[in-house]
Amino acid sequence: MILVMDQQSNTDSLKDILSRSDLFSVLTPEQLDFLVDRLALKSYKKGEFLVRQGSSVVKNIKIVVEGSAKVFVTTDTGDEVVVDYRCKGDIIGLLSIATLGDSLVNVIVVDDIICYELSKEDLYQLFKNNTNLLDNFLNIYVKKYLTKVSSEFKQNSLYYNSIERFFFTSLVSYVTNVNYPYVDINATVAEAGKQMSLKNYSACVVIGYGRPMGIITDKDLRKKVVAKSLDYSTPVSDIMSAPVYTVEDDATCFEAIVKMISLGVNHLVVTSNDAVFGVIDSESLMNLQTSSPLSFAKEIEMQNSVDKLAELSGKIISISSTMYRDGLRAENITKIISELNDRVLRRIIDLGIEKYGKPPVNFCWIAMGSEGRKEQTFKTDQDNGIIYEDLDDSKDKKEVSEYFSQLAIFVNDSLVKCGFPPCPGNYMAKNPEWCQPLSKWKKYFDKFFSIPTNEAVLKGQIIFDFRGVYGERMLASELRSYVNSIKNKSLFINFMARGFVNYGSPLNFFGSFITEKDENEDDLFDIKKRVLAPLVGILRLFAIEEGLRSVSTMERVNDLIKIRHKVVLEYHREIEQAFNFLLDLRMKNQIIQYVSGKEVNNLIKITNLSSIENRNLKLACQLLEKLQDTLKRRYGL
Repeated sequence: MILVMDQQSNTDSLKDILSRSDLFSVLTPEQLDFLVDRLALKSYKKGEFLVRQGSSVVKNIKIVVEGSAKVFVTTDTGDEVVVDYRCKGDIIGLLSIATLGDSLVNVIVVDDIICYELSKEDLYQLFKNNTNLLDNFLNIYVKKYLTKVSSEFKQNSLYYNSIERFFFTSLVSYVTNVNYPYVDINATVAEAGKQMSLKNYSACVVIGYGRPMGIITDKDLRKKVVAKSLDYSTPVSDIMSAPVYTVEDDATCFEAIVKMISLGVNHLVVTSNDAVFGVIDSESLMNLQTSSPLSFAKEIEMQNSVDKLAELSGKIISISSTMYRDGLRAENITKIISELNDRVLRRIIDLGIEKYGKPPVNFCWIAMGSEGRKEQTFKTDQDNGIIYEDLDDSKDKKEVSEYFSQLAIFVNDSLVKCGFPPCPGNYMAKNPEWCQPLSKWKKYFDKFFSIPTNEAVLKGQIIFDFRGVYGERMLASELRSYVNSIKNKSLFINFMARGFVNYGSPLNFFGSFITEKDENEDDLFDIKKRVLAPLVGILRLFAIEEGLRSVSTMERVNDLIKIRHKVVLEYHREIEQAFNFLLDLRMKNQIIQYVSGKEVNNLIKITNLSSIENRNLKLACQLLEKLQDTLKRRYGL
């Protein structure tokens, strides 16, 4: 706890408590008087919002005396991601101090709060009067908060895919202008202006005795030289702003923003081991947004040809690699990859409709398999189909069929150009079997459930994980409702369960991984075939049995927990840990393969695993064995 205060504290005791706190201990007696005089006691009721995401930034910080508040983010999909809680002694409003625009988080009162409030202007005044306070603020609060927020966002939220992600994780060196203009301390204003013009930059660093002595900005030239009609031969030392405010190159962009706002400056000199590395400005920080997956998605939507989409689509892997290196969990990266791939697909369909004309009836393009579950790592095989409206007598069935056949061929072939291989099993929309009216799709599932065969189970592994991606998504929703309403599922489910039991264990009798040899006689473990696919499949089986609408694996786990599914309740923590570990390991392996120019696949070289990875992979395999044993008992196999 950073600061603890009693509600009844008088001025003297309040000053004493503040002077002993980690943050305010560096204040002088006069500065403490200034602080106490400007603190205002306030109270807020349970359920009251102190900060709303997307609204104007709050104008003060709150030091909690009693009560608590929850800090959370609402994602684009409507999910709530809890970032932190604020309790007695904590500060609320920290993030607002460091943001240039609207608030990035919500803060809601959980238990009635009593707090002391201090305006940001008064806090900034203290920062300016006491540089040690600013250092304390950055070290104690900002770094602590960054660690917490970064960790929560990495683990839980797609919200991490936008500009906030870069504020929290990117280093200042990422946007530093290393080709900055500079002049010697003995130079004239004219020389500084010339350097700024040559380098096309809004600030010039003044160097003296091998270190930065000051900085001159466009604003300085306008207000101190032009407005006052100073001679251009005036020494730069007469107009430069000094001392120079610096930031280390390994600081985060978030910390740089905090420093700029608190100091009231737009430029910071970036140093590396006490030497000048470059200059950073507020505009460069805000331009980080152009590097985010969010802006990349917007760029996809602007493309007007398949060739240009293919160029752009090729960059998705490098974006994925960057996000993984930045620490984002594979579970969330796969969702981002799927979203970007969806954007590519939707734009291709738009181009197809421009080419072949308006569809004759409503239709829905569906994604199936890992794409349907939003669990793609890199570009996996295409698994897709088209559902279109049932035709009445007034419609020409042949004409409609031919239209969607042309569209499907165009889209599937365009996806190949964009790096999505065709499905070896031909589970693609250009296969007439998977481009059918809704009634025909319903008959497929009727047949699956009534006549279970190996082929039906194989198809079910892919097709059951469908979701609507483009068009009239109510068609996909209606199909899902129909599938869930089918009663005679027991034979199919039993047949499917038998298949997962027959997968066998991924471990041999001695508890070692069952591997295959490559040309170098290295032991390779197929992480998808041996453990990930059957784990996902067993959870799919439970979802089908319970008539759940969820498609992604972890959504299914969460929904099964809600209905208190006995097996999932018993193993859900192990399932979550194993699933996330397997995704992480698979993605790490594929990134290494991609970077080294090798074929991207699911084969893990056992000798490359760390001892912890080896242990966790065995635990995942042992979990699969437990679930297989459960299937044997549950279905009498």
